[in-house]
Formats: sequence, structure tokens, C-alpha cells
Amino acid sequence: MEKSVGLRRRTFLKFGAAALATGCVNIGRGEFSADYSVVMLGDVHFDSPDPDKYHRMYKPEEAYLKRAFASAHARTRQMWPGLMDRLADAAQQDQRSDTKFVLQLGDLIQGNCGTEPYQRAMLTDAFDYFKTRAAGDLPFVPVVGNHDEHAHAWIDSTTTPPEIYRKVIVPRVARELNQPLEGPTFSFRQGRDLFVYLDYFHEPDLALILRLLDDARDVRHTFVVTHGPIIPSNPATAPGRYRDGLFAKVEQTEQRRALVKALCRRNAIVLAGHCHRTELEEIVTPDGRITQFMGSSVWAAEKTAHAVPHRTEAEQYGVIPKKFQKGYDPVDAEALFGEFRTHVTRYVSSGLQGRFLLEVRGDAVSVSLRGGDSPKELRRYSLRG
Repeated sequence: MEKSVGLRRRTFLKFGAAALATGCVNIGRGEFSADYSVVMLGDVHFDSPDPDKYHRMYKPEEAYLKRAFASAHARTRQMWPGLMDRLADAAQQDQRSDTKFVLQLGDLIQGNCGTEPYQRAMLTDAFDYFKTRAAGDLPFVPVVGNHDEHAHAWIDSTTTPPEIYRKVIVPRVARELNQPLEGPTFSFRQGRDLFVYLDYFHEPDLALILRLLDDARDVRHTFVVTHGPIIPSNPATAPGRYRDGLFAKVEQTEQRRALVKALCRRNAIVLAGHCHRTELEEIVTPDGRITQFMGSSVWAAEKTAHAVPHRTEAEQYGVIPKKFQKGYDPVDAEALFGEFRTHVTRYVSSGLQGRFLLEVRGDAVSVSLRGGDSPKELRRYSLRG
């Protein structure tokens, strides 16, 4: 194992250094091109219709966890197999001659397996499934999500879910990218552009993130891929998740503001998941702009393949609902959204579940949306240009 890792590192250093020096690296098939596309999937929560296949050691005692577990398995029975097989196969059909890789926005698995062997099995099976059915001969590059790294009822004292993700998935992604990775926070280049992948959930490292950005100042577009959003989820559509983003906790306020400033200065495009909605948010500040696209592929009902936007105005972002979810404080929500609301220039929200195609054409970047397994483009949003 050590020998193969060393060979990969030496190969990357030998052939990748010259490309990095020019700022142009091509990780997918075909010749280098300034124009390319990326197939994207949102949350998928890989599981099995058999509730005991991976979860036989997971026995939550708290009532709210029992309800959540039952709800997740009701969704699983609708998604796996059936709808998700159709969606994953359609994602491979979305590939074009200029498609470079398949990106997945976190929560690759449902998690909560109880012990390391079952967590390893679920992670391995999930990666193999999407590599085969969605990516094929293209690199499959997921970002880590909270379900990939956490467990409410974990009985194995020898290790933890974050460690298992690092042992199982990080080496697989390293092979897909043909570059060494030290953890789930990393960066790579596609053509003249930078993709920065962030671990938003387990000990996010602001210094590392800023260093990855500073080491690549010559790029054309900066894409930040994170499961938890950077522009917080709208409280009207996700009242219980508004503090679930990257550095969104009260005690992380200074880190959050520093990151937002840095990304605005880069005019960054953020690609996120987590909230099981398809949304577009954009803020413009004196420092610059952040455009955030959030996608979801939790396709558990045919109707969500056709969901239309029901919030389409910037003024509809950050409005605190009068009836707020129990356990969450509207005063606290106001403090967070007060940082962003006046800077929002675009906002679109939909319950759509499906696949997404990121297209880069010079200075122009867009994302097109396809619901469920339909080949029809439902909508297209300009992210740049």
C-alpha cells in the first residue's frame, strides 16, 4: 500500500507539476479545453430497502431519533432501488463529450450504521454504485456530508464515522483525481479553474481553506464545493437548518465573516446541498460577489421531478416565518440573516429533485436542471457572465 501511494505521489509530482505551473490541469477524459461541463448530483442518502442490511446495530433510544429513523426508512423504500436507479442511470446519460467529471454534493450515504464494518460497507457500496451507474469512465468526486461523518447511536468504541470516511472514501477520491489527498478538504484544478472541496461538518479548518485559495490566485473561476451552504438556508424553507451551514454557529461568527469576505473577493461560485431543495442565492458586497447553487437528488416521489420555483424574488430570502420550528429561536435567526439579507440580489427556491449540469464557456458559467430521470432541461441559471 505504501509503495502504491508513493508511486501515485511521484507520478503526480512528475506529470502534474508542469500543468500546475501553467494553471491548467485536465482531470477528465479528452484533451484540455477551456470549455467543459460537469454532471452534478445532490444529496442521495444511499441505503437499502432492507432496514437491517447496514443498520442492524443502530438502535436509537430517543423518541425524536426513532421518528427520524422511521422517516428515513420510509424514504429509502421509495428511493432504493427504483427511482434512484433511474436517476443515476440518467446522470450517466447526461454526460457529453466535454464532461470532465461527476460531482456529488454530500450525504452520499444515510449513515447511522452502528459499527465500523457496516459503515465501511455502506460507504464502499455507495461509492461503487455511483461510480458505476452515474460516472462510468469519468472521475466520481463527492464532497463529504454530515451523514457521511456522524452517527447518533455509535456502539463501536475503536473508531468513529469521520475516521472511517477518511479511510474509505478519501483514498478513492484521490485515485479518481490522480493526486494525493490528506483529508476531505482539498483542491484541484480543472482547466483554468479551481475547485475547492470543504469538510463543513467535522472540524472545518478556516486556515486551510484560505491557504487553498491563496495558493491559486491565477485561476479564472473559483468553485467552492461544500455540503453545508455558506449563504444560510432560507428560514422560510428550512427553519430547522439555518445554523447548519459552514461556520454558521454563533461561536463561529468571526470565521464565517472572514470566509465570506475572502470568497467575495474571489467572486466565488458555491455548490452546496444539505437542505433537500434546489435553490439559487447570490450576494453582492463591497468586496465582491458569491453565487450559491444548492442541488438535491433525494428523489422519493415522482412529483418532485416537476417541482416549479415558488420563491423567485430576492426580497423573499431571509424572511423569518411567524410560526417557527420548535427548538429554534427566531431572534437568533434574525441575527444570522441580518448579515446576508441586505446583500441578496438573486433568490430562487424549488422542491425539485434531480440532476444538474454545470457548464463553463469561457467567462460564462451556467447550471441547467433536469428533474428525476427526465432528459428535458427544465430551467437554466446563469452563474457568471
